[in-house]
Amino acid sequence: MKNVRIAWELPTTRESGKPLDVANIQHVEVFLSADLGANFVSLNTVAPPTLDLLVPDVDIGDWIFRLVVVDTNNRTSVAVDTPVNVPDETNPGSVVNVLVTFE
Repeated sequence: MKNVRIAWELPTTRESGKPLDVANIQHVEVFLSADLGANFVSLNTVAPPTLDLLVPDVDIGDWIFRLVVVDTNNRTSVAVDTPVNVPDETNPGSVVNVLVTFE
């Protein structure tokens, strides 16, 4: 298991290309998927000015973080998916099937 910190930058424009003031951003919702994007679970909503989230004890394997920006009128951005691999850094397993013979 690893603690994973995910960080981001807030958008400065809307989809139209017009400016977006940070005061008009309610929060960023952070989701996590353990099955390569088939199902997501909401981890937390993070309001500005905070631009990161610590996710403790993430198991070894492949995960996808999904972030969605929500404005003060509850309009949502297109989701951004970011894959991450938590490497297996545990010790190697023990030898097996040890055979002792006499010569």
